[in-house]
Amino acid sequence: MAKVARAAGYNSTSGVQRFFDDGYEPKALPVDIARKLADGFDGTNVTREEIFALADLPAEPEVLPFKFEGAADVRLPRDLPIFGTALGAPRDIDGFAIEQTYLDESSVVEYLPRPTVLQSRSDVYGFYIQGSSMAPRFEEGEMGFAEARRPPQVGDDVVVYMRVPDDHDGDRVSAVLIKRLVRRTAQYVELEQFNPARVFRVEVEKVARIHRVLPWREILS
Repeated sequence: MAKVARAAGYNSTSGVQRFFDDGYEPKALPVDIARKLADGFDGTNVTREEIFALADLPAEPEVLPFKFEGAADVRLPRDLPIFGTALGAPRDIDGFAIEQTYLDESSVVEYLPRPTVLQSRSDVYGFYIQGSSMAPRFEEGEMGFAEARRPPQVGDDVVVYMRVPDDHDGDRVSAVLIKRLVRRTAQYVELEQFNPARVFRVEVEKVARIHRVLPWREILS
């Protein structure tokens, strides 16, 4: 074992000891470790082909995985909140039953690792799509992310927080519309949904705020 460890480039037998254990799972053997062990057994009656067979590989691969250095090795903080959502009763707008979602900003269902591009962005949050009104753009159960800092532009997908008068609490947010922004004026916000296809308007006084849905290309950039 000591001879194999030295030939494989390890300083002590502890580097290879686990691979000699009866309980070690051969299929878990990484390619780069298999190559080192094959070097370590060179000159013995154990062939390189046998080592790579233990790694569940038919033959020695010609290339090794490339390990990137830098930010990829940094553990991402798990502090991106995902708010609870539920499918709400349809809202009657312009004579159409428009699908809406209940989104509870006070209820965080989980925290996810924060992508590097969203570091120090306390205005960003996640949510689960409920319903099918935005399919195929968003499918039910899919996760979306929204930001409060950047104003949405025409063509952006948005989360529109709707307010209703309340005798006890004043205007309160009752639900959200997850749609696409078509037009915005001083009097109304024009929105679009895809299933069924509808373009409709909501009076500005009924809108508490509008958040922009982040495209995946920005999150993964």
